[in-house]
Amino acid sequence: MNGAVYNDPSQVQVRLINAFSAYLSLQILLESYPRQILWPIHLGISGRLIFNSYQDSSMTAQAHTRHISLLDTTLRDGEQTQGVSFSVNEKVNIARALLQSLKVDRIEVASACVSEGEKIAVSKITEWADSVGKLDRVAVLGFVDPQRSVDRIASAGGKVINLLAKGSEKHCREQLGKTLDEHIADIEKTASYAAEQGLRVNMYLEDWSNGYANSKDYVMGLVEGTKQCGIVHYLLPDTLGLMSPEEVTISLKDMLESFPDLTFDFHPHNDYGLATANVMAAVNAGINTIHCTINCLGERAGNASLAEVAVALKDK
Repeated sequence: MNGAVYNDPSQVQVRLINAFSAYLSLQILLESYPRQILWPIHLGISGRLIFNSYQDSSMTAQAHTRHISLLDTTLRDGEQTQGVSFSVNEKVNIARALLQSLKVDRIEVASACVSEGEKIAVSKITEWADSVGKLDRVAVLGFVDPQRSVDRIASAGGKVINLLAKGSEKHCREQLGKTLDEHIADIEKTASYAAEQGLRVNMYLEDWSNGYANSKDYVMGLVEGTKQCGIVHYLLPDTLGLMSPEEVTISLKDMLESFPDLTFDFHPHNDYGLATANVMAAVNAGINTIHCTINCLGERAGNASLAEVAVALKDK
């Protein structure tokens, strides 16, 4: 219970449900599917549109395979679910289960500058991950500040920052009070400082789906203007879960065709109950990294389900 005292028995019950729901979901995954489904060619739960484990003997081991990477954000976006709060030990154990047992490709474990407890959890996760050679798979959400988040992540042993930039003109103008050029300048400062501190930089385009629909020139200008910042992955979220599969296909194909040398992730939300369908549309459009959470945890209606996505990628 992390030292907390609960006088109301219902609080204890809710706390226990929140704490163990992730463990239960992981156990169901491990017990419900044969190991050859969850561990295709040692690449873990990540999807393959054609699995080497199931290839006909006439097919070569290298032919016609495509690796779909999964980033699990249960410990960051999932913890934004109302009533969900993991203790330090719970975070560490879930991180270990995701990377070591389920073998997801990457995990996002916290937001920088939230609390001292978050920093302790990140420190313990990065310490364990470093000991097993998985430190580069652990990311922390950071902000365009330009040094505060980087320093916080670096001091906790982190090596990857998922930078939260504004992916729509409306957010940039109304939340930051800045122009696109000013925002790009701040991103350049933050990314440059992160590189100096030895951090790899990925970047979210927050509110990207609305930005693409309502201010496409802004979105394209933001990506074009940050191409020289050393960003490894551009993370494209359907922040309010508003997109249909058709819209996902059209917009992501456009992004990929406009920037063929860049790497894009897709980060869906489930407000219309379309998260898994949108994942399949994203993969068909050419996206090779998908974000998801255990049990669809996430703010409002949640994110894409890790279990649904993994099995759908295998079966479909």
